[in-house]
Amino acid sequence: MLGTINQISLEQLKTLLNAPWKRRIREVHIHHTWRPRHADWRGKATVESMRRYHMQTNGWSDIAQHLTLGPDGSLWTGRHLDRSPASATGFNGSSVEGPFMIEMVGDFDVGQDTFGGEQAKASYAAVAYICDQFGLTEQQIRFHSEFNAGKSCPGTAINQIAFRKEVTKQLGKRDPALARSSSTSRYLARLASPAPKSLAHVSDEGEPAYSAQQASWFEADGKRGLFGPKFDENDQAVFRKHVVNLSKGELSDSGDWCNNEQDIERLADNIKEWASKHNKKKARILFWAHGGLVSERNALEHCLDYADWWLENDVYPVFFVWETGFFEIFNQFPAQGSRDLTNWTDPLLEATLGPTIGKPAWDRMKESAVLASVDSGRNGAAGGANFFVTTLLNRLKTLLTVANAPTLEFHAVGHSAGAIFHAHFVPMLIRKIATDPDFSLKKEPLSSLTYLAPAMRGDLYLQQINPQVASKKVGALNLFTMRRDAELEDSVAAIYRKSLLYFVRNACEGDDCPPILGLQESIDAHPQLRQALGLDPAMPVKQVTAIFGPTKGTGNNDASDANEHGGFDNDPATLNSVLGRILGNDAILLPNAGKPQRQPPAFPNNGSVDLPTGRGNFLASRDTASGTTTGTKRALCIGINQYEEKPLSGCVADARRWSETLAAFGFDTNLLLDTDATRGRILTAIEHLLSQSNAGDVAVIQFAGHGTQVTDLSRDESDGLDEAWVAADYQQGGLVLDDDLGRLFDRYQKRGFELVLFTDCCHSGTSTRAMATGNSLLTRPNSRYLSLSASNRDAFVQRYGAQARLAGRMQDTVGWEIHFAACQDHQSAMEHAGRGDFTTAACDLLANLNTGASYGQLSDKICEAFRNNVEQMPNFRSQTGTRARKLFGSVSRKKHSSQANVADNVPSVHTMSGTCSENIAQRLDQLTEAISKLTDEVRRL
Repeated sequence: MLGTINQISLEQLKTLLNAPWKRRIREVHIHHTWRPRHADWRGKATVESMRRYHMQTNGWSDIAQHLTLGPDGSLWTGRHLDRSPASATGFNGSSVEGPFMIEMVGDFDVGQDTFGGEQAKASYAAVAYICDQFGLTEQQIRFHSEFNAGKSCPGTAINQIAFRKEVTKQLGKRDPALARSSSTSRYLARLASPAPKSLAHVSDEGEPAYSAQQASWFEADGKRGLFGPKFDENDQAVFRKHVVNLSKGELSDSGDWCNNEQDIERLADNIKEWASKHNKKKARILFWAHGGLVSERNALEHCLDYADWWLENDVYPVFFVWETGFFEIFNQFPAQGSRDLTNWTDPLLEATLGPTIGKPAWDRMKESAVLASVDSGRNGAAGGANFFVTTLLNRLKTLLTVANAPTLEFHAVGHSAGAIFHAHFVPMLIRKIATDPDFSLKKEPLSSLTYLAPAMRGDLYLQQINPQVASKKVGALNLFTMRRDAELEDSVAAIYRKSLLYFVRNACEGDDCPPILGLQESIDAHPQLRQALGLDPAMPVKQVTAIFGPTKGTGNNDASDANEHGGFDNDPATLNSVLGRILGNDAILLPNAGKPQRQPPAFPNNGSVDLPTGRGNFLASRDTASGTTTGTKRALCIGINQYEEKPLSGCVADARRWSETLAAFGFDTNLLLDTDATRGRILTAIEHLLSQSNAGDVAVIQFAGHGTQVTDLSRDESDGLDEAWVAADYQQGGLVLDDDLGRLFDRYQKRGFELVLFTDCCHSGTSTRAMATGNSLLTRPNSRYLSLSASNRDAFVQRYGAQARLAGRMQDTVGWEIHFAACQDHQSAMEHAGRGDFTTAACDLLANLNTGASYGQLSDKICEAFRNNVEQMPNFRSQTGTRARKLFGSVSRKKHSSQANVADNVPSVHTMSGTCSENIAQRLDQLTEAISKLTDEVRRL
């Protein structure tokens, strides 16, 4: 019935409409989804994804609409008809009476999807049935745009008069108010009776959010997620060739990607076709299982990032995307405090989260791993991974009897909880190969099994995997994990102050404190494990290798530089080693340009996206002889004009100007503009930028938009206020706090690259750190300051307040980044003639600075340009000694012949605003350093 997501026919709709509904239907409201579009349609999965967005993100009680119409003419039920929809604010009615809401899937603005064919035919018929049942005339067919002038919904290409006429044709020549069925007559009779006041309840659920920054979450199921770019047709083609998607061990029919048995058969056919081209050569097939910190969306992104790299190296990867969502809960907590908290926070988390959330979720995840490989699951069918193996072997065995047959090799890699998945998958695979008389390999069933920081119990390894290794059914076992000291230096979202593996052992696996295969201290304390892993000098095991990292400067196949539990699956050194061991040589075939390393998510998923727009390549170009990385310059330029309140005019132009200016210095720049620049996208794009940067690189972040201040919930600001960038989704709480940026930057401090910021917004003086002072504001129309309304502040507190409260004090209020700010914390940044004053001055100066100029010289020149400006004075913040550092690594800039030279020896500027003069800046740096040392002493006391 209406109220659940089911596909129905037009006849079934007519039957449902005849049910004794209590709510009076006064109108039919017509919408288009805008996103998803026709190309995104995937049936029930798409409708379910809309429902998740409306409930989980908008906070509504159900999907907005009563009925959804697909591009193929299919009808899908939704919200219960006796409940008011979330159609248009102020026009949703109540539980007593109101509209019937219809959502037509597609973007029907001019030049986009075409409204026609089966979809149009079904739409006219469905609306006619509704009008007929509820006694409505064509004038009661309303378009969303009638209630909101800012909307084109249901699309500029659909004419309302023509739409109504088509519905009238469906009704026939009868008067729509006459010749009803008996149930319709009873329904119409009820309309004459007064509505019981006690039942009236006005809907407070607003309307569907179809703005660019919100609607893209459900651009279709199988897309890239909240505020992120969709998975396009090319992405989906990759998934079809490389992904086995599972839910509770079964083939998944919902989520960001789904597959059925036919999809698995096509996948097996693709693998067979690829292997058949390896005449008398090795055809290596890899089974990858991701870990417990990886969401479905992240796992699909991982496939997109790595599939081509594996193929370029002549390995066909199959990615098992399986249900492991619990540990993302750690990313709901922001970074906090120093490691001095370890002694009480870790046991507290283990005692509280362990029994209540950790162990139940961990047990469910382990159950999913088991169910994926069983011969007969809960419904009697084989698990999804089991079905895939059966299908694949049936396809591949036909290759073994042909002339010039390839030599098939199977390899498996499991990261973190992926080791548990393979603890059941590997024995199943070996058993199926061994028991099929028509499938005979020239070597062991599984050529290699590699564990990356495995989160499996030692006894599970000894029971399931070690017998396979001992009997040589597994050709080689490789273990890559961290040394004990590195595990203790790791943290989970910076709130649990050790590696995730400790939490798994102490909180998720029960009270017996079992050994965990990836923990060095577990291995050291367990003689049987040490022996099985070949770590007992008296009893070496030839085919087993255990590598404890980080291992700087070692050979390719023994290298691992991962220093975080979640970093093994994107660490170039580790993956090069894994690849080398699969290929059986040291001559690793690296692609021409490497793909970026991705770190575990640093920010909560509510409102954030797993990756920013655009993906890079995977492995950084590496000098294998020296282990060094060639210096690379990358920049992210952010500009927002389109604010609902107090829009600006120069920020997008500023971002483009910065992009051009930095490109002249050799930077590879990315732009994030207007409605794309939500809080989630900004933080994720910055995370993406930083995660790609290594020693010798330069990373630049530029922001132009509104700045503001909000109440400091973490209590680390002397004036009780946090500085914030105002993101495009600020009305939904989208603010980027100085605390957010400071903690994110600190996660990458040890990488050794140079980080430079240019912020052209109000209150930008310390917008990446704490310790703001001052209270005067300039709020003229051309100032980049936005005074938040009470509803904006409430939205922030409701959505991100818990994170802000747990943030704790910043460890370093100056920071390691080099920060050029448009103004002081108590000032406004101004714009004139469609440009920001600070951006104009800074970019003009950069265009004329000589090669070899320093950051301090640029700072002085910028301040000199503002020396007579009473409205704003730029600010420069950095660690002691940074002022003399050469600008952007002193790499030559592409100059135009008309550019003038500026002498390198620029004198210090001594003005009333001495923050930018060299002498005072150095004194402030020294004072800050002294305060930092004193703070450390107090902490020790």
